[in-house]
Amino acid sequence: MTVQDAGSITREEALVTVDDVSIGYSEKVAVEKVDLSVQPGEFVSIIGPSGCGKSTSLHLLSGLNEPLRGRVSVRGVDSTGSMGGALKVGYVFQDHRLLPWRTVAQNLDIAMKNAAVPQEEWAQRRSRYLSLLRVADHEGSFPLRLSGGQRQRVSIARAMAVSPDIVLMDEPFSGLDEVTARSIRRELDASRQRQDPATVFVTHSIREALYLSDRVVMLSRGPAHVIKEIVVDIPRPRAYDDETIVDLEKTIVDEVLEQWEDTAVPAPAGGTA
Repeated sequence: MTVQDAGSITREEALVTVDDVSIGYSEKVAVEKVDLSVQPGEFVSIIGPSGCGKSTSLHLLSGLNEPLRGRVSVRGVDSTGSMGGALKVGYVFQDHRLLPWRTVAQNLDIAMKNAAVPQEEWAQRRSRYLSLLRVADHEGSFPLRLSGGQRQRVSIARAMAVSPDIVLMDEPFSGLDEVTARSIRRELDASRQRQDPATVFVTHSIREALYLSDRVVMLSRGPAHVIKEIVVDIPRPRAYDDETIVDLEKTIVDEVLEQWEDTAVPAPAGGTA
């Protein structure tokens, strides 16, 4: 496992490249001068303190947000302002966002129809991804009949079934108990193959990021910029309590604690701090 400074990762043949991008809302800058690249098939996690702009970065990649400054390229072509049509995106949110009046199968079918997946492929894709996430037995069930973990598994299967160029995952396990979350993480890690779509995964958990990722991008407090990138070269499948992962987690926590914590104490009125 190696640690590299931001910007040192090669951008040759990148699926997505973000160059010197700043993003903001109502004149407030949330992300400032960020450089990032994602290779085809790569699993990249973004970590950082609360409110620093992690989810905002996902919105940029999906086309929901446009940059104030900078450029976003897809396969080497400038796609700034047109990201919505440049990439086919599968999105997994903190909440499953399944349609409760539709069955599991129907939820996947609607997503595939909207993504222009040929109808003759729907059944095979449903079977593949629901089986991979261990919810194939619930294909005819309505979401409210499922547990929280099962609903989130279906949400991930739905994102994968549309044959996306990239899957964006915004803290998808934050609402699950730890045992369920570990089970889904293990399945994602064990099934990961190089031909799978690229994934950008937002999380507050450093351990989760190191366990799942090929590379981890660390953001500063907002307005966010990239502090460094960590390449995780541990073979899959991995162990969540792998000694190397645990040791690196401790190192990262020690390194970023001062940067992520707001330790400034205001001076008393009429005095000095």
